[in-house]
Amino acid sequence: MTSAMEPHAAWQKRYERERKARLEAEAIAEKSTRELYELIQNLKKAAAELRQAKEAAQAASVAKGNFLANMSHEIRTPMNAIIGMTELVLDTELTDTQHEYLAMVREAGNSLLSLLNDTLDFSKIEAGKLELDSDVFGLRERLGDAMKSMAFRAHGKGLELAYHVHSEVPDALLGDASRLRQIVVNLVGNAIKFTTQGEVVLDVACTSQTDATADIHFTVTDTGIGIPANKLESIFDSFEQADMSTTRQFGGTGLGLAISSRLVELMGGRIWAESEPGRGSGFHFTVKFSLAAERPSEAQPPQTVFPHDVRALIVDDNATNRLILNEMLSNWGMQATSVATVAEGLAALRAAYDARQPIHLVITDCHMPGEDGFDLAEKINRNSQLADIQLIMLTSGSEPDDIRRCEQLGVVAHLLKPVKQSELLDAIGLALGLQVTEAEMPLEEARKLGALRILLAEDSIVNQKLALGLLQKHGHDVTVANNGKQAVAAIDGECFDLVLMDIQMPEMDGLEATAVVRAKEMKSGRHVPIIALTAHAMAEDRERCLKAGMDGYVSKPIRARELFDTIAALIATEVPAQSGKTPPAMQGQATTEPATSADALIHWTVALQTAQGNQDFLKELVQLLLEESARLFVEIHAAIKEQDAKTLQRAAHTLKSSLKALGASSVAQAAERLETIGRENRLSDANAAASLLHQRFDPLKIELLAFLAGETTIA
Repeated sequence: MTSAMEPHAAWQKRYERERKARLEAEAIAEKSTRELYELIQNLKKAAAELRQAKEAAQAASVAKGNFLANMSHEIRTPMNAIIGMTELVLDTELTDTQHEYLAMVREAGNSLLSLLNDTLDFSKIEAGKLELDSDVFGLRERLGDAMKSMAFRAHGKGLELAYHVHSEVPDALLGDASRLRQIVVNLVGNAIKFTTQGEVVLDVACTSQTDATADIHFTVTDTGIGIPANKLESIFDSFEQADMSTTRQFGGTGLGLAISSRLVELMGGRIWAESEPGRGSGFHFTVKFSLAAERPSEAQPPQTVFPHDVRALIVDDNATNRLILNEMLSNWGMQATSVATVAEGLAALRAAYDARQPIHLVITDCHMPGEDGFDLAEKINRNSQLADIQLIMLTSGSEPDDIRRCEQLGVVAHLLKPVKQSELLDAIGLALGLQVTEAEMPLEEARKLGALRILLAEDSIVNQKLALGLLQKHGHDVTVANNGKQAVAAIDGECFDLVLMDIQMPEMDGLEATAVVRAKEMKSGRHVPIIALTAHAMAEDRERCLKAGMDGYVSKPIRARELFDTIAALIATEVPAQSGKTPPAMQGQATTEPATSADALIHWTVALQTAQGNQDFLKELVQLLLEESARLFVEIHAAIKEQDAKTLQRAAHTLKSSLKALGASSVAQAAERLETIGRENRLSDANAAASLLHQRFDPLKIELLAFLAGETTIA
């Protein structure tokens, strides 16, 4: 019995085990199903929450963008008013304390506005709403403007600020010039902030170029405090600085480098830094630009522009500036030498004179340790062997006394460092009496102005003839006045669309005539546009013209594009396409034709360009110069005899202007010396200067007569 039940008991046990295992498996499966269901429900809930969070974030981003845009407008409006009104008050008569307090208000306002701009830009970049423009621009001119805007900050700390664009870098580019400027201003401004002595230099090179694109490498180096190696990467992060403790000492939010980094990325480039604590920093960024198919008006002409035998001396204690200036002049076809001190400069000038290879132009830094640029100018003026040298002064500041001393010393131009290539090119052209010619303006472009009734107030017969030829060629009706009184009478009796007013004229000069005209217009309600014609290169001369009531400013010798651009800006509804407010010497595909010799009595190729390539017209101009010079020499000698400094200055100025117009720069320099003597009332020196003028003019007269007789051939 027992043995019969054993198989059944075993089966029963197995059944119970299997049943238990099945129940456990079912329980596990049920539990797994329940957990899976819960997991699915949790995932759905998480997805819904994530979707809601994303929608909320997007809504918040839109709201933030709208808020920032609204706040930007609301804050900018009063800030601009605060800064603008502060500027106006600073131009009034104030005590020193009031001026100091208001200057602090202006500085604080500008800082707050800069912070606002950085915050808004960063927000736009983060939201992906910042779009880059693509326009044609001239690289050198834009960089020059950007560096100029920071000159006073650098010079106020006693720093040398310079920029060097290598000659192989293309100038006409296609891209976002304003954002490029923002990057440069951020990096250079940062370098200035963290540098207490030495220099900040922007270097621009081309690493590669194809027919369509160019890779440009920008480097900003300084001699500042430097950056620790472990901070070189993080400084480009938002709200970061190399050393957070510097925030209190130097200020700033740490947004500038972050914005620059993002902008460089948007422009398809990269940015990095190299530094060593205590030994300065170097910030690098690269951008690939497209090459512009057309040249903007601000782009630099690629050709050399001066005769190869023009010799120049650079005097500057800063090695970087010497290198940059030397390269500029060499690229323009000049023979340039550079030295570091006034003593070395004088030695170089004397050596060149003794070798019968005199230097024609000196470009000197105004402020140097020991003897400065003014000391050099005084020593050059006192040396009869060197007195014909033309001087251009470069300065790190713009003190009124500096300007006055430059005028007294006969300095041709007084330029703020870092000097733009366009400014320097114009100043050199004026100093050497050379015109930088430009592509002829198409007749149909000039005719967009319509036929204007123009009053030309000019006492130089040669300049009258030149202006008449240019204006009448383009269909304008021109009336001539020989002095300021005649100009005022003409404006009283007739209606003119425009007045071209020479500054220095007999009886009544251009400034006086303009003042009389504007006073009369106060009663009549009329306003005739007046454009100043002057050979002066100083920025303050332009301001003087505008303050006198003139509406525009054109430098002599008159150049077609500059004249018509200025007229168009004042009168025309359709402005010529090439208008760009770029110094005229830098516009177009222009070059100056080389003369046979820089020491020649007259640059015939320049004279022919002045006559618009017409030899018959040139003969008329030469004949007028001979007739006018005979009259002016009589006036000069009479003024010296009668000790009439004002008449001497006016007659010598007119003669100088006529001589420069035809490229007789050497003789014009002698006339300019007489003009300076008259202006400074140093009549004891007048006879010697008049004798020198005759020594130079008499052989010129023989050459001019030979040309009229057909004995001189001009190619």
